[in-house]
Amino acid sequence: MQPPLGLALNPDATGAIGILTLTVGIWLTNRYKTRWLVIFCIVLAPIAGAAALTKINSSDPVALIGAYYVIWLYGGPA
Repeated sequence: MQPPLGLALNPDATGAIGILTLTVGIWLTNRYKTRWLVIFCIVLAPIAGAAALTKINSSDPVALIGAYYVIWLYGGPA
């Protein structure tokens, strides 16, 4: 069974995005010497996805998958 709208969690793509996010985060931390600001910006997406999961109606699976994807993509699989 295919996920709605082709929203499949591809481990290769998410791994690459995680590595890219980490690398850019390290570069920004060294460039601007503000670790808290960089970490704050990086964790905004998973926090927004978690908040969306609590507010989205459970009868809308596409929105739930989208919110879960945002959490999984930037927060990493649990």
